[in-house]
Amino acid sequence: MRHIIPLICCLLVNCDNQLKQFLDEKWLHRTKLVIANGGISENLQNFPLMVRLDGTRINYADVKSGGADLRFYDADNTTLLSHEIERWDTSGSSVIWVKVPQIDANSASDYIWMYYNNTEATDAQSISSVWDSSFRAVWHFAATTAATDSTQNLFTGTPSGVTLVDTTLGKGYSFSGSSSWVNLGNNKTILSGNVRSTLSVWVYFSTPVVSTQQILALSVNNSGLPSSTSRVAFTATGTNQFEAGGRAPDSVGTNQVQATTGSPLTVATWQLLTATIDYAAKDVSLYINGMPATDNNSILAWPAGQLDSTASASAAIGSEDDGSSSFFAGRMDEMRVSNTGRSAAWIAADYRSMADTYLTFMRDY
Repeated sequence: MRHIIPLICCLLVNCDNQLKQFLDEKWLHRTKLVIANGGISENLQNFPLMVRLDGTRINYADVKSGGADLRFYDADNTTLLSHEIERWDTSGSSVIWVKVPQIDANSASDYIWMYYNNTEATDAQSISSVWDSSFRAVWHFAATTAATDSTQNLFTGTPSGVTLVDTTLGKGYSFSGSSSWVNLGNNKTILSGNVRSTLSVWVYFSTPVVSTQQILALSVNNSGLPSSTSRVAFTATGTNQFEAGGRAPDSVGTNQVQATTGSPLTVATWQLLTATIDYAAKDVSLYINGMPATDNNSILAWPAGQLDSTASASAAIGSEDDGSSSFFAGRMDEMRVSNTGRSAAWIAADYRSMADTYLTFMRDY
């Protein structure tokens, strides 16, 4: 007993000192966010973790307007983590992205801290810092005035004819299938010269896919003139199928694509579509909801190991590269382009995070 009492006292003193530190710094509440990374076989570096908040996970009355006093720290309780507030809705769900330096492989106990309730705190978002240099573009589709790119590259697009709708994450775009699209502009270096790339997006189809619908299209250079000839294309096609591919280099006469078999795209359901393109290995891999999709195992005949280093003459979301045809009919949210080939483990974790099955919220103070 005499050994237990000092131990208890020591623990209480440490707890009191820690709580005093929080109070001195005027953050009155914190929550531990435990990450369910079991079965993910590699350490994830600089991972953009989605934190969804609602009235069951936080008392909005304890948070400053717009979430200005939110802070996120790594498990060491010292390393401040960059975050971006995509959506703040005190009557519903809020969406925040937090850059985590490392999530340990196969861990069910790795965690970060979330602090809030400090009336003197000011907004500390660091939006572009959330998305490291491997992200070429990240579009949340949160406003119809502009399709803002959250990365430092600022590949912001101009929406035309789209409407803002509720999505599985927060807000996104609805495309009519006839004339609505997002013009990403001319002379864009979104994927210039990349040996590998990854494309991902959440999609929702109200009706079956029966014709070609471009999700993302980046044209060849074509001497700088807008073109509907894609250097990189991410497409809904066939009968509820999707494909990815393009040309490498620009001079290749025909698309080299990998397409899913069967009809994996479902109606009236949100699905996360991901494609990795490796020009050096002449390989395209497709994923649905974080899992590999069965494809037609095409032999890709790219004659070169990488894309041309010139900029795409035109680029678009929801249509051909030049906005001329193949319009998308449905809804989209959270489109990302990376200049690396994401691993299967990363893609699986990405789905868990955005499907909101990744975190357990444990209120501490």
